[in-house]
Amino acid sequence: MNFTSPYPEITGDTEKLRHNAEILTELAANRGVEIAGVVKCCCGAPEVAHAFTAGGCLQIADSRIQNLRRLRQCGINCPLWLLRIPMPSEAEETVRYADLSLNSSGEVLELLSQAAVKAGKIHQVLLMTDLGDRREGVQPGELENLFRYAESLPGIYPAGIGTNLTCYGGIIPDEENMGLLVELARKLERDLKRKLRYVSAGNSSALKMLLEGRLPAGLNHLRCGESLLLGRETCNGGKIPNMFYDAFTLTAEVIESTVKPSFPAGTMQLNAFGEKPQIPDLGIRNHLLLGIGRADVNCDGITPRREGIRILGASSDHLIADVEDCSLHFNVGDTLDFDLEYSSLLSGMISPYVSKRWLSPEETPDFKGWKILRTPFSSDEAFSSFCRLPADPLFSAFAHPCGTCDSLSSVAPEVKNCLEQQIRPLLWGGSHRVALELARGLPSGAHRCGWIMFSAYSDFNTGESGAITPEGMTLSAICGKTVISETLEHPIPERNVVLIGVRSIEPQERSRLQHSDIQVFTMEEIDRYCISEIMERALKYLNGVNSLVVDFSMSVLDPEYTTSQDVPPCGLTLREGFCALEILSDSGKLTGAALTEIPDNETAQKNAAALTRSLLGNKILR
Repeated sequence: MNFTSPYPEITGDTEKLRHNAEILTELAANRGVEIAGVVKCCCGAPEVAHAFTAGGCLQIADSRIQNLRRLRQCGINCPLWLLRIPMPSEAEETVRYADLSLNSSGEVLELLSQAAVKAGKIHQVLLMTDLGDRREGVQPGELENLFRYAESLPGIYPAGIGTNLTCYGGIIPDEENMGLLVELARKLERDLKRKLRYVSAGNSSALKMLLEGRLPAGLNHLRCGESLLLGRETCNGGKIPNMFYDAFTLTAEVIESTVKPSFPAGTMQLNAFGEKPQIPDLGIRNHLLLGIGRADVNCDGITPRREGIRILGASSDHLIADVEDCSLHFNVGDTLDFDLEYSSLLSGMISPYVSKRWLSPEETPDFKGWKILRTPFSSDEAFSSFCRLPADPLFSAFAHPCGTCDSLSSVAPEVKNCLEQQIRPLLWGGSHRVALELARGLPSGAHRCGWIMFSAYSDFNTGESGAITPEGMTLSAICGKTVISETLEHPIPERNVVLIGVRSIEPQERSRLQHSDIQVFTMEEIDRYCISEIMERALKYLNGVNSLVVDFSMSVLDPEYTTSQDVPPCGLTLREGFCALEILSDSGKLTGAALTEIPDNETAQKNAAALTRSLLGNKILR
């Protein structure tokens, strides 16, 4: 009979890991920073990746292609980052399994470009600069040349810049080196005339600055592993408040329990590892021998959880512990639990001799479908024209549940109710104000939500910057930059907003948009690159979010499709609208949508219904 002992064993509590991710991502989001969850210490365990994404991590990162491949095969659908600069021999696999890789070599970038073109993909890169730790990265003065070279390569999109500190040289992040990274980013943005999606300040060692409010503005990304796994920053090992420090437990089995002299007898030379042992003479003591050794974990990085137990040393296969001062008596076959430091967790997860077990939380159910919520067409608070909504037969063709919101104040509660039941809300209405109420109904975690708005107008005014009606301030209110009726509890960060199809912008709005973090694709760019390319760029820009909301104003269409008299000409064609919404439906990230500014006429409403079918996933052959 085949038998394998369960010990030694590492048990990981994924609910504690999810909690740690929630705490850290919320702390970071309050300071405008995203977190990539690093899972390399756990050999890319899908259980850890699922816990991190459930807790709010926007990307999952690992240093090994093998782990990224496994994560993708196990259903991890968020963006995957390759942390180690790709080896030339793994360029094709990097493009296949990593959405983004860290790079500092022009030769590797060229190979990635060739692989991306061959695969028909756009591969994102984060270009690394060495700010003193002397591991990867070009010198700061060489960064712009590398960035421009990366931009010139087909199939490569430089998404930002980053650095790494502490891991090799022990150089800690401080105001000087972090400030230099911000200066480099700002200079690149000025010279290249575009925003950087990521300015990645490094790893868990930067958390001390984040927690103390010293991380310079302009740094918007961190790559964190140890802090999420063990609840501490790594600059000086400080614990992060309200996080779990014991998400992992190492368990070993007692194989001998004896009383013997503590000091070895005989002539002492080097041990099996070439070390001269330093063993104190404590007299006759109670000793335990456990079935775990250096072949299993780094025994210098484990701590017994029970008081009165002292680790004396370890060989390849055995751990020796002094239990003279422990109140508990141990027999052969009993087990001991240990806390792990990062190095011992890494070595234990790598070891084939250590069993791994996961305590899993209840899974969150998937969305069950969509519910269409009809709202009044009038922008007036009284909704006097509510009676002119499309007839029921128009909606009955959707084969989805339908409902009615008879007032503006009832929209957000209906949205919340849908999401609590794992149903996606789709709002129909005449006023863009409905989109603001959709945002008001979203739960906390807006920093993880992408907002894609289609409109002829930006609606990014404030009351002081020229807006005459609330509709002209809608997007500004959604981003928390102004208030309409009441403050939005969870505004959408500007960096999570993409605006598509704009062709009419007030001078005040133009200035505000240019100084915002909103990504704008005007009709000029759609004409030049086509709508499918623009949608690909939009989704690449938002690759760090874990959910998407569609805010589709019918004003984005050419007036031919709405018979509107007061909308600027030369908008999207209806077919372009179908294509854009079909691509978003295929993304698998949609959690809600609003179709607004639907004119009160049969042509517009029938075309709105056709657009809705595309958004709901209807295709020509299904």
